[in-house]
Amino acid sequence: MKPTGLRRREFTASLLLPWFAAAAPAGAQPQCAVPSQRGIIWQPWARHGELDKAGWRALGRELVAQNYTHVLLQWSSYGNYEFWPRQQQAGWLASGLEAWRGSGLKLVVGLHMAEDYYSALQQSDASLRAHLLATGQRSLAQARQIVQHPPPLEVQGWYLPQEIDDLNWRTPARRRMLRTFLAAMTDGIVSMAPGMDEAPVYASAFFSGASTPQEFAGLLLTMYRATGVIWLVQDGLGTGRMSEELTAAYLREIARTLPPAAWRGLLETFDQVQALGQPPRFEPSDEATIARRAALWCSSTGRQASVTFSLNQRMKAMLPEPTAEPRQGATERRPQNRR
Repeated sequence: MKPTGLRRREFTASLLLPWFAAAAPAGAQPQCAVPSQRGIIWQPWARHGELDKAGWRALGRELVAQNYTHVLLQWSSYGNYEFWPRQQQAGWLASGLEAWRGSGLKLVVGLHMAEDYYSALQQSDASLRAHLLATGQRSLAQARQIVQHPPPLEVQGWYLPQEIDDLNWRTPARRRMLRTFLAAMTDGIVSMAPGMDEAPVYASAFFSGASTPQEFAGLLLTMYRATGVIWLVQDGLGTGRMSEELTAAYLREIARTLPPAAWRGLLETFDQVQALGQPPRFEPSDEATIARRAALWCSSTGRQASVTFSLNQRMKAMLPEPTAEPRQGATERRPQNRR
């Protein structure tokens, strides 16, 4: 018999609590202790396959030096490109991770990301439902293969790359669809192999002012209670989507509404830059900007954001430069595909 949602939440709560600093008492100045575990998101692209062994080793050393304990791979397949090939032999990603064996770094593995997810959000409910069904089936097949042929580092969780916003999930029909998708993913992962019910499943969420802070926090709470998915709440400050004051209002409401084990903060460490008539670029933020954003998390929620977005910008100098020609359909895109 499959574990119930409640049983899953009990597991994830017990596992996730060490990742968070405790919230400050009402009326007290937040202390915001450094989380005992820190994660960084990496969007793998085909060009990263050009990293040699020395480059992999240097990248791993830098991650450890910056006190990261977990690397969250945003996807294991993107469109038709598979970073974890279905055949038994390892691809370049698994081979490269061999350089990090013994470093102490652990993985959270992202599953399948369809290239047309964001356009599917604009289609009919029937079309979006079919899209999510196909995505879920491919994601579970990918997860099953990773369980059968595990990477060199310990897998401590799973990530669903479909970002959930405050605009496209407001109707009752869309919310039922989202609940069905998330529950199918968590239940499917639980049933794959012994011990999988102890591996949390994460999804990211962002706000753009389309719903009130109370409405959006309520959506996240409802989905957490129904499915056990742990939310990575993005601050959006790298895209300049909202002012710091409005961002703080959403973060405060999420911290008030959701239990600590239901969410983690995601600090954006890039800046969106766009010249007239040119596509946007995403450049590393300076240290003063990152410190200001971190302080906003502390003052708004009483704890630090424990996940950084993303390795692609934070360690840009250590990664291969983008190539002029697309490679196997996995060209580099904007860090977050938002409206």
